[in-house]
This record gives sequence, structure tokens and C-alpha cells, in this order.
Amino acid sequence: MPSSPAKVPVQTPSGVSSTMSREYFAKSKLFQNGMLREAQLSTRNMVNAVTEEFWKMVTASINDQALHFKTLRYNLEAEWRNRYPGGRTLDRNDLFELGKADILNHVASLQVFKPATWEGVLMDSLWTEVAPHVLEIFIEAAQGQSPGEFNTSADIQLHKWADSHQLAELCAKVGLETMFAQLHTKLEGEEGGGGGGVGGGGWGVVGVGGGGGKFHSLGQGLREEVERLSKQNHRWESYNVDQLKYVQMSALDDKDVPSAEQWRDAVTFMTSALSRQIKEAEDDLQKLAGPTSFYDRWVLWKSQSSTQVVKRAAAEELSKFLAAEPSHPSKLFTDELMTVQRVLKTQGHAASEEDIQESWRHLYHLHFLKRAEETAHKCQRGFVLRQHSPEYACPEVEYFWRVQQVMKSSSHTLRVQILDREVRQLEQQIKSILDSIAVSEERKKGLIRGDAVDKAEQLSESWGSSGTYLPSWLNCSLIRQCTLANNLYSSLKLAWYSVSFPRMCYSWRWYIYNLERKLRLRLRKRTLQINDTSLYGTLGSAPNK
Repeated sequence: MPSSPAKVPVQTPSGVSSTMSREYFAKSKLFQNGMLREAQLSTRNMVNAVTEEFWKMVTASINDQALHFKTLRYNLEAEWRNRYPGGRTLDRNDLFELGKADILNHVASLQVFKPATWEGVLMDSLWTEVAPHVLEIFIEAAQGQSPGEFNTSADIQLHKWADSHQLAELCAKVGLETMFAQLHTKLEGEEGGGGGGVGGGGWGVVGVGGGGGKFHSLGQGLREEVERLSKQNHRWESYNVDQLKYVQMSALDDKDVPSAEQWRDAVTFMTSALSRQIKEAEDDLQKLAGPTSFYDRWVLWKSQSSTQVVKRAAAEELSKFLAAEPSHPSKLFTDELMTVQRVLKTQGHAASEEDIQESWRHLYHLHFLKRAEETAHKCQRGFVLRQHSPEYACPEVEYFWRVQQVMKSSSHTLRVQILDREVRQLEQQIKSILDSIAVSEERKKGLIRGDAVDKAEQLSESWGSSGTYLPSWLNCSLIRQCTLANNLYSSLKLAWYSVSFPRMCYSWRWYIYNLERKLRLRLRKRTLQINDTSLYGTLGSAPNK
């Protein structure tokens, strides 16, 4: 029986690689010279040596980084304790969330104001806006020779003003400005301590507000930006303007004062309104004539200009006409104008017609207001007397009563519109504005700024998420990065045995070089300061691809 052929051992790629490795190292000068033992000349031992050296350097670098961040955090904490004792370290995102809640709370607290408070504020603001036109109609109507002419002229002018939407739009503008003024007062009121009215309190933390402390200004930019954008975007509903018009027209149609109490209220309103206007008219006339008192001229060293001297002299001459005829019309006649010019010329003043007319307007305005104030005092008991004789009628009081009723009805309607619709619309707009700011880190950085915020940001960055002295990027991903590196080394060992040994050595050096580069990128640009020379000490410099 023929003998079977001898079996030839089949060598796997790993066996071929091991044989080539032994033959390669057996021929090397290091082995032949006796510098290295045979047990040291294997790819496995070299891989283990490089791996051990690599992780030693990683561990040392991490320890150095931990010590660095620990020192940095200690310095930051010491500085914070000294500069902001007792303050919470909240970063910019925390402060923004607190500021957002605080602003929305202040907007919601606008509805907490008492109705009387809202209507009182609206009444004052309305009168400031409508007073010039109301007095203009009053002066024009007072030129009539009888109460009937006064009432006719005033009624026509008031209905024309209200029917043209001008009064309603003016009231809507006042309501919008008043609403934002109250919001501004509540947002800024905490600077004085206490939170600025109902719903106050401020941001009771270091960062923004804090009851008006030294950190109040940190959130100033956020509050101003929210106010600016809300004013820019908010629009009073047209339905509300139409509603105001109908309410005002209904109030003007009522021309009869129903009770003595309302009559006295109208007289008081007329007197107070005229008193304020008289004070302003006196100040305007004083500015027109320039400084004349001894104190102004010799203590404050103020003197009259040549124009002021002429206007003062013209006012003195014109006052003689009003003294002789208290019921003088508002228009200065031509012969009176020429008379004043001749008198001033004899006194050495060259007065132009414009200077005399300007002096007359200021002088007559003050004269008319004082006469109207005297009429208001005489009409205190006119409610009863006017029913007995027409000569005791006080159309001026009735006029101011109608204006007062229009203002009361308008302020009441504005208050209802603000609390029922406008505040809710404002709250939705501010929420949208804050949400748009929240997604932009650049806007938050520009709006919430200050040294305290910067220090809090640094403290937040230096403290890891698990409570160690490592930064969060390093503390959270260290184990994951180490596991990844071990997996990469394992795949490298498997690949070595499938290639020829000279190519294996080159690939091994190139892979180690790329491994370090990948680790640096994965550590979020915070390198571990690994020394390239020590890593490739036995293999030479990093290979060139």
C-alpha cells in the first residue's frame, strides 16, 4: 500500500507574520550586538510598551489639567467672595431665565392696579394732551356776545374734533403711552429698593435687580431692549379707537349738568385747570420780557436783550388797553397797533409789527385766563341761580363739565381696554421677544453684561457637571475617550498580523500618529499636552505620509 505524502503545515497569515517578525529581529544589529534580549524583540512587547507609555502621559496630563483648574477655581471663588459677598453665582442663561420671569410678572401685575388708580393716571395724562386744544376752543367760543353764541361755537368745535377721530386717536395714544409708562415704572422701580409697586421684589440674586442693589444695572440692557421692541411692535386695535369715538360722542351730547355736586366738581376742575394754565402763561410772559427783578439782574447777573426790552415796553402799553376794556376781543385792531408803535417810537424803541403782535398774544392769553378764573369763582352757586334767570347762566362751567365728562368716559374706556385686551396682547408680544432673544447667545451676551456675570460664567465653566474640579468637557468624556483609544489599539493589533512586517512597522508608526491627532480633536480642542518626542522616542519622529 503506497505511503501517504507527508503533511505540509499550513501557515496562517498570523503565523507568517510571526515568522517574518522573528527573522527580521534575528538579523537586526540590536539582537546580534546583545543590546536586547530575544524576549524583548517582538511586536507584542513593543505595542505594550508604547501603550503603557502613552497612557502614562495621558494620566500625567490629566492630573496637571485637574490641578490647573483647581487652582483657577480657587482664585475665582476667592475673588467672588471678596467682591460679591453673599451673592449666588448664576451664569448668563440663569440670569436670563430669571429676568424673563421677572419681566412677565411685572407685565401681569399691571392688572393688579386699582381701577381708580388707572383712571386717575389716565385723566392726568389726557388733560396734559387735550388742554391746549380745549383752551383754544374755549377762547374762540368766549368771543361771542351771549351764552347762546358761546354754547353754539363750543358745541360745533367739540363735535367736529370728536367726529374726525382726532380725539379718539389722541386718547389711544395716551393710553398706549400710559401703559408703557407704568410698565417702565415697575421695571425700574426696584432700583430704589422694594420692587416698584404691586408685584415688585426684583431679581433677588446677584446678576440683575436684587432689590435695587449694585447688580441692578446688569439687566438694564435686557429691560430696555424688551421695552423698545414692545413699543415698536404694539399697535392699538382699530376697534378700540372706534369704541372711544362712540363713547366720546355720547358724552358730548349730554349738555345739562344733572346735580349741584357735579356742578361743584366742574367748577373745581375749571379752576384747577385755569390755575395751571395761568402759571404757564406767566412764565411765558416772563421769558418774553426777560429778567427784570433786582435779584435776577444784580445777584444772578442776568440782563435783558434789546428785543426783550422792546417786547416788555410793548406789553406795558398794551396792558393799558386791557385795563380800559376788560372784555376786549382777542384780535388787536389796526389803530391800536399804530398807536403802540408811535408811543414806543417816542420812547426810543423801534418796535416791529411782529414784536407787538407777539406781546399781545401772550398778554391777552394771560388776561383771558385770569378773567375766566374769576368767572369760575363767581359761578360757585350758579347751579341754582341759573334756573331763575338767564343772566346768571355760566356757559363756561357747562363747557368744562362736558370736557370733564368726555375725559372721564374716555379714561374709563381706556382702562377697560388696557386691562381686558392690551395688557394680554403686550404679554404675548413680550413672550415672543424674549423667546427670540433666548435662542441667540450673542444677543444675550450683549444685553446681560457686567463684571459679575463674567465672573459667574468663569466659575460655571471651571466646575464640572459631576462636582469635580475638572471642566465638564473633560470630566464627562474622559472614560469614553479612553475606551475608544483601547478599541483603536485592539483593532490595530489585529491588522498588524495581516500585512508584511516592513509595511506593518510603517503602518504602526503612522497609526500612532493619527491616534494622537484624533484624541486631540475629540477632547474639544483642549489638548492634553502630549509630548510628541517622548511618544515616538524609540521609533523616531512622526512619519510623513
